[in-house]
Amino acid sequence: MTKTKRLFLALPVNKDIKNQCNSFVEKQNLSNVKWVKEANWHITLIFIGEFQEDKIPLLTKHLATFFQNISPFKIGFNNFFYIPNQNSPRMIWGEFYHSKEFDIFVYETFIRLKTFYKKQDIPFDIKIRKRNKAHITLSRLREKNVKYPTLITQDSFRINQNIESCQLYESKLMHNGAEYFLLHEFRLGS
Repeated sequence: MTKTKRLFLALPVNKDIKNQCNSFVEKQNLSNVKWVKEANWHITLIFIGEFQEDKIPLLTKHLATFFQNISPFKIGFNNFFYIPNQNSPRMIWGEFYHSKEFDIFVYETFIRLKTFYKKQDIPFDIKIRKRNKAHITLSRLREKNVKYPTLITQDSFRINQNIESCQLYESKLMHNGAEYFLLHEFRLGS
C-alpha cells in the first residue's frame, strides 16, 4: 500500500500580526475555548489532503517553478470574528480584508496543482471557493448551541502582511488536535 501524507499549502504569519493575535487572545473572557497554539498559526492557501509520499519531491519541484514566477504582494489584516457569525459560531478567525490578489493567487495555485495531478495521472478532488478569505484560525469551537459573549476586538488598526513565501505542510492528526510539520518553503519571485 502506498504511504500518504496529509498536505496543505499555507502562508506564514508575520510578527506584527502574531502580536496582534496574542493581544486579542489575552483579552478574551471565554471559558471552554481551546485556542490554537501560536506555532500552528498560518494563512491556509489550499488544503491538498492525502498525497502519495513518494510523489512529494515531484510536487515540490513543480510548485517551486510556479512560485518563482509569482510576484510578492500584500494583504491587510482586518480584525477578529466569530465564523460564520456570533449566533452560531464554529470558529474564531483573525481575518484579512478581501484581496483580489489573494483570490488570484489561490486560483492560479489551484490550476497549477490541477495541471500537476493530470500529468501524474492522480485523481484531482481539491476544492476552492470562488471568493477566498485570508484568515488565521485562532479557535475551533467545539460546543454547539452555546451563547458565546461578544468578542473583545481591537481598536482600529491596519497591519499589512507581505506575502513573500508559501509553505508546504504535513498535517498529522493527533489525539489532542492537529500538528503541523513544515516540509518545504517556496520563495515568491526568486
